[in-house]
Amino acid sequence: GVVLVIQPLLVFLHVPFLRQFDELLLLMALGTVFFRKLIVKEAMVRTPIDGLFLSLLALGVMSSVVYHIVPVSIALGGLLLFCKGFIFFYIFANIPMRTQDLDIMMKTFLVLGVTVAVYGILGAVVPNLLLFSLGFGNRDAYLGIPALQSFLGHPGAFAAFMAVLSAFTFAQYWTTGRKKMLLLNIFFVVCMILSFRRTSV
Repeated sequence: GVVLVIQPLLVFLHVPFLRQFDELLLLMALGTVFFRKLIVKEAMVRTPIDGLFLSLLALGVMSSVVYHIVPVSIALGGLLLFCKGFIFFYIFANIPMRTQDLDIMMKTFLVLGVTVAVYGILGAVVPNLLLFSLGFGNRDAYLGIPALQSFLGHPGAFAAFMAVLSAFTFAQYWTTGRKKMLLLNIFFVVCMILSFRRTSV
């Protein structure tokens, strides 16, 4: 949520290092989890994917060292990108949460997703007012239909976010049977399709 809120500011500030804000925030969160574990003298939670993660990580590092196909800076960037999903997993696996906390996080995530999607639709209807005049997005269109992009800066980013929301709401509907989740799933899928991007695939 913080990363999505900060994205419009990046458009105006044009500060290069802030474009890695999400990676910085992720590493800070991981450091906070480690620090908390040290304070309370607890070990990190072991998970079933530890072996898989370490094996893939070792293979990636060894291949980069042996073949030297790309510069070190690019290799490190790729390494961090590879680790991001695992880092998210370990952060949440090591944060004590109650059911109420998870409910609040889920509702916040859905509200944020609906807000992004609705702004994307409104931005396609009046792009000069809600997108271009504010420095957001581009004029991508398919068969004369504007591509949905919201304030995320590009239809590809919008499509990826809608894909995550689609998977999340479908999983919620599958496990709970709540029709509201099915309706939200259909809404996010339609928004994803109207971004006209294959990123979501």
